[in-house]
Amino acid sequence: MKKIQLGIMGIMISFVFFGTTHAQLLNIQRFIGRSQTDLINELGTPVHFDDSNPSMMYMSYNLLSLKCIADENGIYKVELTRNYTSEKEAYDDISDFISCSARDGFISDSLSAREYILNKSDIHTEITLEQINDSPYLELKINASRKSEE
Repeated sequence: MKKIQLGIMGIMISFVFFGTTHAQLLNIQRFIGRSQTDLINELGTPVHFDDSNPSMMYMSYNLLSLKCIADENGIYKVELTRNYTSEKEAYDDISDFISCSARDGFISDSLSAREYILNKSDIHTEITLEQINDSPYLELKINASRKSEE
């Protein structure tokens, strides 16, 4: 009996950790302003790293479909791309992302059912959901960037 209870508890814990990790991966705004070293410590070594231009250092992670651009002040642009087979699953993730962002102080503005903008004093985020041509997949793109100082 104890083995069954431990097994069920293990499954429940794995779901909790998976959900947390999944939500954290969508919340790419947290990388804005951080150093490349911080990102590497959190996500591991990028698949591609180009630092030939110090004002536009580029890093990408294929597994996560995550791309980052940084300068000497830290990461200033992050893009995440994710594909979905279900519209419901995509909208659930968008809803979770917007809710988490609102808790972090972002103000949401929906341009349409598939386009959203989130703003905070120093970060601008755009969310778009598009049908991929000749494919059953939907593509979610989240672009976060540091607002330019004007």
